[in-house]
Amino acid sequence: MGLLSLVVIAKRWYRAGPVVAAGTVVLLLSAWGAAQYPYLVMPSTRIADVAADKGTLEAFLIALPIGALILAPRCCFSFLCS
Repeated sequence: MGLLSLVVIAKRWYRAGPVVAAGTVVLLLSAWGAAQYPYLVMPSTRIADVAADKGTLEAFLIALPIGALILAPRCCFSFLCS
């Protein structure tokens, strides 16, 4: 993604810039999380020990795509109209 960021800047593809930047941030945070697994913050704290209840996680996984379906078209519309 870092090289892609440089290509986007060099070719002056300004519309792709925010998407590539967001992708870079997502990959960076994902890599950090994967490197920390299974210890989240402190060596004695495991992800399974501090995770929310199953019901909370299910509600979150239901609400997340619904929110994305509402938010994503509006974000695309605002970027395309600017």
